[in-house]
Amino acid sequence: MKTIYFILKVVLVTACVFNQKELNAGTGPHIKFEKEIVDFGEVKPLSENVAVFRFFNKGNEQLIISKVASTCSCTVLELKKKNYSPGESGEIKVKFKAPIKGPGGSNINVITNGNKKTILRVKAKVVSKVETVSKSLELSLISKNAGIKPIKLVSKDGKPFSIKSFNSTGDAISADINLAKKATVLEIKPVVNLKKLEGSLCGKITLKLSHPHTSIVEIPYSTPSRYQLIPSSIFLFNADPNKPVLREISLTSNYTDSIQLDSVASAKGQIKVLAFRADDNKAKIALEITPKNGAGKSSYFADFLKMKFENGDEISVPCRGYYATEKNKKINISDQSASSER
Repeated sequence: MKTIYFILKVVLVTACVFNQKELNAGTGPHIKFEKEIVDFGEVKPLSENVAVFRFFNKGNEQLIISKVASTCSCTVLELKKKNYSPGESGEIKVKFKAPIKGPGGSNINVITNGNKKTILRVKAKVVSKVETVSKSLELSLISKNAGIKPIKLVSKDGKPFSIKSFNSTGDAISADINLAKKATVLEIKPVVNLKKLEGSLCGKITLKLSHPHTSIVEIPYSTPSRYQLIPSSIFLFNADPNKPVLREISLTSNYTDSIQLDSVASAKGQIKVLAFRADDNKAKIALEITPKNGAGKSSYFADFLKMKFENGDEISVPCRGYYATEKNKKINISDQSASSER
């Protein structure tokens, strides 16, 4: 008997809690979506996909949708109106453009005067029917034709296709394309312009195709720079005119076994090399930076150091900063006080 009484008590308490939640949901405006996630599944590259998120005002006051925003520029949103009476329904139409490859998706933030923010999501898996044997290309500034290998394109569904165009970042890579050739397997022999490649070390090759499913393919490439500087530039804050500041930078050569400095030159005479310590393909460089007395004319100064090596290579180290002002000095003193207290 006690067991039956306990079960009845649990059922009654649960029912009361459920009814209280239902009552709370109906108080004020309350937006309720039929679904909050739409999965398009497998889609074509750059395909347009449409989802509709239907909702209801489950509250007892007017619902106001103040903002609908996407986290991705690949998504276009459509909402016909912003105000909805109790019991009224509406919908948010989402047009999602799939990326060229990989998984894709976007969040849609819906802000209301009721339960504040609801996050909707669309997602898709981009499937390409044309596959490149090389997923990415590793190039070199000192290898013949940058060490690039032929690019092979294979139709995964057995449908023949042709190449409509070939483009690359900065026009660093080109190819002689037979636009009339149509097959299930195509091979391209790229040609690299080393001078242009040095200005576009990282980028991609974009191929437009006549394939009925996959109209575009991208192949990323990367090239190590001749030298790597850490940091790549120098910035000074609260600099005093004619007061030297010491800095050190690290230099690594990616293509030579040793670094031999030939000459240095400061464009405005504000940077001086105090020491150059080389060890195989790495070096430590001690610099002295003395901003000229120009604080009265400008709050900003800039210079760059050009270093020339015995093999003919040259690199520049940018240096810029701001002169000290009363306002900056106060900020600096305040920051130092806060740091000492911590």
